[in-house]
Amino acid sequence: MRLRSARPDEAVFISDLAVRSKAYWGYDEKFLAGSRVQLAVRPQDVAERRVTVAERDGTILGFYALEGEPPAGVLDLMFVDPDHLREGIGRELWDHAVVTARTVGLRRFTIDSDPFAEKFYLAMGAIRTGSSPSAVRVGRELPQLTFTVPSA
Repeated sequence: MRLRSARPDEAVFISDLAVRSKAYWGYDEKFLAGSRVQLAVRPQDVAERRVTVAERDGTILGFYALEGEPPAGVLDLMFVDPDHLREGIGRELWDHAVVTARTVGLRRFTIDSDPFAEKFYLAMGAIRTGSSPSAVRVGRELPQLTFTVPSA
């Protein structure tokens, strides 16, 4: 598996992967339709949002988007294809995001996590620092986490 910068022509595929990954947790169609807007990656976003993909044999298995300028950023999106969960792809994406954050000068980044993903981020060393309102469902709160980027 290799990690590389996403290409603008992969934006639609990446967006669809995010929705497929979200659907894995059993969300209803109405919620997923609203999520599609929130999870969309446009071709122009690929470079601006530092979108990175995990690829094996020409197939994208997951991705993340790391936004922001020093000292603080946002891990805005991180998804793994549901057919490839528990293969270590999330961990590799995470490790790459941390190195990228350090390289661009971020000292910390926040994550507005899906409740089902919170346990993963906590295991990676993020801490829960609050909650944020869901843009998809009124009254739903998302765990907000913060990760302090270790120095090299």
